Parts: sequence; C-alpha cells; structure tokens
Amino acid sequence: MKKGYHFWVLVLSLAAILAVGDFVLVQFSWPSPIKRVFLTTIVLAVALFALALTSVIRTASVVAAGALLNFLVMAANGAAMPVSFDTTISSRVLSFEVTEDQIGELIPNSKDVLLRQQDIRLPWLADRFHTWTPVQGDNVYSLGDFVLYSGYLLVAIEVTIIFVRNPRGGPSSRAGVRMPRLPWRGGTTCL
Repeated sequence: MKKGYHFWVLVLSLAAILAVGDFVLVQFSWPSPIKRVFLTTIVLAVALFALALTSVIRTASVVAAGALLNFLVMAANGAAMPVSFDTTISSRVLSFEVTEDQIGELIPNSKDVLLRQQDIRLPWLADRFHTWTPVQGDNVYSLGDFVLYSGYLLVAIEVTIIFVRNPRGGPSSRAGVRMPRLPWRGGTTCL
C-alpha cells in the first residue's frame, strides 16, 4: 500500500468503527456484558485512531482527549456510560417511563447504564448535562462528549484550512510533513 493512503485508511477505518458500533448497538440484542465490552472497545478505538492522526492533524488530539474521558468513566462504571436516575427523570429525554427497577441496566438503544447518583464513579465525567443540539436534539451529554464534539469541529476546520491552502497535497509548513493528495487530483505523497 502506498504511504499516502495511510491517512485515508485511518479516517475510513474510524468511520467504519463508528458505523458498525452504531449498527450493532441498535440492531442486536446482545447480553449486557458483551454489549458493554463492545461499546467500551469502540470508545477506546476512537481515542487510539484520533491519537494516530495527531501527527498529521494536530486538533485530532482534542478528539482523542474527549474519547479518553468517556473511556475512563465507562471503564470505571462497568463498561457503560453512567447516567443518574434523577438526571434521566428530570431531563425527560427518554420516550418511555423509567422506573427504579431499571437501575443498573443498560438503557435500550444506548451506551448508557442507569445508576443512582451516589453509585456513579467519576460523576463529573458521566452523562449529566441536559441540552439540545442540532445533530441529536434533546439529550444528556458528558464532559467528554463536549470535548469530543469540539474536537470534531476543530478537525473539520483544520482539514479544510489544509486543503484550501494546499489543494494538491504538496509540502505543508509542518516540518516537511506532506498531506495526502485529494483522490480526484491524482498522485500520492508520503506521510
């Protein structure tokens, strides 16, 4: 494989991991422990792929930081993102009624586990901020989610600037690092 394609392989692999993870989460009713390990592995994979991209795209480190924050809280809480029972009730983001009998279970079609506030490890990193976003609408987010989404925005801005400044993928101003060429422009470059 030519070296210039490594960048695109990383980006497409990350997209595939996210797509497969989302599909599996919604389509399959795996036993809770298997689903939890799978979801935590997806979050860690996002962090590792973002770290791998930081040599080319510096702002990918923000994506990695957000994914690592989410990984830490998920790993500390049984391999699922904790959300408190009180936050779930007060936010009214779920389309079904939540009862105390569901505490300790995964919320259907979600990476979240319902816990009592006092049972959450690293509570400042858990899903606790109820807000509305244009992409997902009304939802509850963690600090790691905000860092992660900010990182996605910064990466998009940085990649746009790189390609606007140098659309042919020639030498960049970054210590001789060559960016990959656009596929429709032809040619490859070394990373």
